[in-house]
Amino acid sequence: MKGFKYFLFIVGFSLFLNAGGFALSGVGTRELSLGGAARTSAAGFYSVYWNPALIDSSYSKTLQLSLSEAIPLVELSPNTGLLAYDGPYPQREKVYNKTRVFTIPNFGTTYSLKNINIAFGLFIPFGLGASYDLYDYPVGFVSNYDYPQYDWESDLKVIAAFVGFSKSFGKFRAGLSFGPTYSSIMFRKVHLATVDSTLPVEYAQFPVDQKMEGSGWGFGGALGLFYSFNEKFSAGFSFRGFTKNKLKGNINLALYTPKNDYIKNYIKNDGDPSNDGDTLFFQGDKFESSGDVKADFPLPMNFGLGFKFSPSEKLNLFVDFDYTLWQFLDRVPLDLSGNDPKGEPLSDDTLVLDWENTFRVSLGVEYFLNELMVLRTGFYYDQSPIPEKTLDPLIPDAGDKFSFNLGSGFRFTKFSVDLNYEFVYSPKKSFTGLQDADNDGEFDNFPGEYSTVVHAFGIGINFKF
Repeated sequence: MKGFKYFLFIVGFSLFLNAGGFALSGVGTRELSLGGAARTSAAGFYSVYWNPALIDSSYSKTLQLSLSEAIPLVELSPNTGLLAYDGPYPQREKVYNKTRVFTIPNFGTTYSLKNINIAFGLFIPFGLGASYDLYDYPVGFVSNYDYPQYDWESDLKVIAAFVGFSKSFGKFRAGLSFGPTYSSIMFRKVHLATVDSTLPVEYAQFPVDQKMEGSGWGFGGALGLFYSFNEKFSAGFSFRGFTKNKLKGNINLALYTPKNDYIKNYIKNDGDPSNDGDTLFFQGDKFESSGDVKADFPLPMNFGLGFKFSPSEKLNLFVDFDYTLWQFLDRVPLDLSGNDPKGEPLSDDTLVLDWENTFRVSLGVEYFLNELMVLRTGFYYDQSPIPEKTLDPLIPDAGDKFSFNLGSGFRFTKFSVDLNYEFVYSPKKSFTGLQDADNDGEFDNFPGEYSTVVHAFGIGINFKF
């Protein structure tokens, strides 16, 4: 069923360790303050994510903690033409996602071993979700059971444990980081099952509540390079790649049927005994079933290039360019087992995404007021990889994103605190027309007008021993 496709879509997307969709700018309070222009600015264990060549420990050991609070706000005006979504049963104008606050902690340490700098980090680059009340029974559709209020939901968490190493060769530095990633996912959506097009319009499709939970392990790594031309100018490069993620999950399906004695009696008396079993689907009941899914999910490669310019001892300027090969996500085979609510076995399927490669540019400014306080600001522009033919509310990455950041730092001898506020804005994007990207008879997108805003607050604490 189509729900399995969306399940793998969200799990795979949550593992990419790259901005976009549910991801924020990255990890590290200071790095976020600079708009993610971090391939020449990342410090401490955050370097294992941005550029392992920057791993450094001026002291024998450092300990870093950070915490972010993110509040995504999405406004959606459905324009699907489907019954019970945008009219006329009922007429939907604007729908807002349920307001939720997502807490994202990170923890890591660095130390030196002879001439090699070592870092370890346990961080959550993703930890967001969405909840919408999009579906309502059409007028005339009466059931003995209430349909779930939040019928389109997603919740994902990704934990990455990376270890990294770096070594200096004069003005040149090289680094490597790697480690496992673990993701957990909960996903729910409405699948409209076509029953009989000859029935009255409100009975042409029955809703199926699809709730899926699963988890998967993967392995990732990054290579980083850094070169200091002189005291004022330096450059950094990084590459990230991943193995295929082994994903396993389960799905619980619930088919909600209408209560209509007239149709039930009509079927029973139509003279065709083979149809008599269909009367079960007009008694207002709920039919439940479950199944399993497995898949090897490929992840895209990512390249980044950054520059740092220091016109004075108090001022640092940063710029980063990022390119992600999302076209690796094209077709993913799905291994399905179990039955649907009608008792029919689920057949293997293929996930169709048709994503596009994206480009991102980040700018950051850092100014030292004095020995104790530093001010930072940053900006990034990030393209969306999701085309209209596969876009839906559960990954509300409907358009290109603009992020504005403000931050500050307070430095002491062996202790420092960083603060950051991030505002992410995606302009309104409107499109029409349901599309069946893989020609399997079911729509892959959710047309309408989307508008997305994210507010995020962060604090980072750093100790040096």
